Amino acid sequence: MIVRATAGLAPADPQVGAGLSADDRLSLAADKIDAILAAGGNGLTFTVVERSTLYAKPGGPRIEIPDPNDRYKTLGFADAYYLGAAIAEGSATPDGFWLQMRRGPMTAGAAPDFANAPMTLSSLVRNGVTWRNDGDGWYATANPPGIGLDSATLALLPTLLRDAGGPTLTETSVVDGETRTTFEATGTVGKAPGLMAIDAASFTELVGPLEFTVDTKGRLIGIHALTRNLRMTTYDLLVDVVIEIRYDTSPGLPDPDPTLAPATKA
Repeated sequence: MIVRATAGLAPADPQVGAGLSADDRLSLAADKIDAILAAGGNGLTFTVVERSTLYAKPGGPRIEIPDPNDRYKTLGFADAYYLGAAIAEGSATPDGFWLQMRRGPMTAGAAPDFANAPMTLSSLVRNGVTWRNDGDGWYATANPPGIGLDSATLALLPTLLRDAGGPTLTETSVVDGETRTTFEATGTVGKAPGLMAIDAASFTELVGPLEFTVDTKGRLIGIHALTRNLRMTTYDLLVDVVIEIRYDTSPGLPDPDPTLAPATKA
């Protein structure tokens, strides 16, 4: 277990559930998600950062690095090559779900920009209707976009927490006066089907354990997972998924406006 503390700061309150087992701590976090998304709950907001990196397989060919200025040239070969990232922000309430995807940072060390990065795809579930926006307006769909925490994965999140295998406390830290505790545990893609991308469960593999972080109040505030895209054969495509969850804002849901006429939808 790693214990870290921010200089000069101490936990503002005793950590809820501190005397419970790791299994019970994750079950408590699951109960809190159920409560906050149930009728009368305040809902939550979240961000997703997914960074994709190509790796050479043991004994396989190295990766050719393209020249960004000339597609007919190469800069050489490497064992790993950062492909880029996708990011998303969203909210969930007892009334529905919203997610907005954006372009992620093109370099591995750059921070995501949720305010200014170009928007790509978005999804909305409201009043029992699922909507999609590809950039020109909303239209009803059975195929919404999403990464990390789509509506189906969010609905299964309490089950993922309660059924997590062999949870172990790995780190406790104090950030801005708040105690945060991280647990490692095994999980299955079936209980987090959109973790890498929506509709990607059939070719998603979890690499190593999942990491779950809970705050002083026992609420889930972070998920970290490393996934492998099984459609790749020559190289390994690994997608690092970081999800942060917040409960301190009133999320609300947007209206599907403007709405596209059926004849104009993509």
